Amino acid sequence: MIQANRFFYLVLLSLIFAMSATQTFAQTEKAKVEVKLNADFAMSDTLKTFKGTKKRVSLLLSNGVSYTGLVSDVGSHFVVLSQLGGGKDFFDALIQLEQISALEVQVR
Repeated sequence: MIQANRFFYLVLLSLIFAMSATQTFAQTEKAKVEVKLNADFAMSDTLKTFKGTKKRVSLLLSNGVSYTGLVSDVGSHFVVLSQLGGGKDFFDALIQLEQISALEVQVR
């Protein structure tokens, strides 16, 4: 009798975990779709929409240098990119907003 109860609770706990994981995955997928580019936003406002997401952005600067990474912080004059690509996963970059010429992000 005791083993039957343990088995029942183990199955019940497994089902609860599976249902919560499915809901979390669905919410994550929904959050990925909501991030879009808007031509009416300033560069800082556009970068703020990518803060905290796992979308990698590429910033092309006016001097021709390009940086790709995750937006970790956006201030009034600077943006911080973390986990830079190209073998620099442990590097961050502080980029002046006025130097950004273009923003590139994969949306689909």
